[in-house]
Amino acid sequence: MSAVLLIAALAVARGVRYSRLGLRLDAIRLNPQAATLAGVNLFRVKMTALLISAAIVSLAGSMYAVFLQYLDPDTAFSFNTSVNMALFAIIGGVGYWWGPILGSLILVPLGEFASLQLTGSLAALGQFSYGLLLVVLILVQPRGIAGWLSKVWRRLVEEKR
Repeated sequence: MSAVLLIAALAVARGVRYSRLGLRLDAIRLNPQAATLAGVNLFRVKMTALLISAAIVSLAGSMYAVFLQYLDPDTAFSFNTSVNMALFAIIGGVGYWWGPILGSLILVPLGEFASLQLTGSLAALGQFSYGLLLVVLILVQPRGIAGWLSKVWRRLVEEKR
């Protein structure tokens, strides 16, 4: 079920990105005043984006609740969970519809590896190295891994021409 939800969420994200709504959201992001002058209804576009986002998040939260089978604030709404969600998007690439999944495919195994290999008195070193790697990635690739992959892909396509 979660794989189906993931595919549906990615399809919706890609659909929104390349639709009129996505163009309007880009216009609002770049220059809200110019978008308004061009006839974009800021309130309506932002509310539509909020509703789509809320629908996806509510479905994902429901699936998470079913997975946990018990909810309490410390497990369901912990600070680490919120930070990880943001980091998945930042490291993967915020401007790309597939960036957050790429970020999670990189960060989840990396975090698990660090916590399994560095235990006991070295546990703090695992968290430190994980944080240091994140800072380096953010400084070296501010557009995320997806931005870097997109740039490499464009270079490969241009070389073949």
